[in-house]
Amino acid sequence: MKLKLLRSPTEQEIWLRELSKVSGISESALRAEFDALETPVPSPQASAQVARALPEEAGRLLRIDLISRRLLSLAFFDEAFLRALRNEKESLPARYREILDQPKGEIASRVGMQGAVEFGGRPREVLEEEFGRLCKELRFEVLRAKRDTIRFKIREFERAGREAESLQFLREFQEVSQRMDEMKR
Repeated sequence: MKLKLLRSPTEQEIWLRELSKVSGISESALRAEFDALETPVPSPQASAQVARALPEEAGRLLRIDLISRRLLSLAFFDEAFLRALRNEKESLPARYREILDQPKGEIASRVGMQGAVEFGGRPREVLEEEFGRLCKELRFEVLRAKRDTIRFKIREFERAGREAESLQFLREFQEVSQRMDEMKR
């Protein structure tokens, strides 16, 4: 049971309660099974990875973080989405790619439990539609970030009086903007 990977007893209790609600299995039965399981000992590397991989709400999360988290929740909830998300892997921010690469780790377990609570019982078509929409939004956010970087470079080269480089980035800016417009349709 993936709950054993969570170190916080409070978090374990919360997830046991949620699992009981979603599954319809009594908390006492789940508790008995849970208590019978051995607790895995996470490595120091895994603990460090957990600490840096999922930025908690201490600061405001970027839209791409929210999209990535939701995609990971769907992926760790359903194996088919996990395989599909691996095809979109390069669009994910680096910290989320790390989580995707370790589907048996503590973070993946936590994200998978969130997915089970959130997506359990929903019709397959609804989940597929949401997954497709989220993948499209992820690609859009990657293009938006690329466009913003190009915009900065254009300004930089214009201020430096380097017109040739500025024009090259302006063309690239137009291409990226056009791709974004096409995605909106």
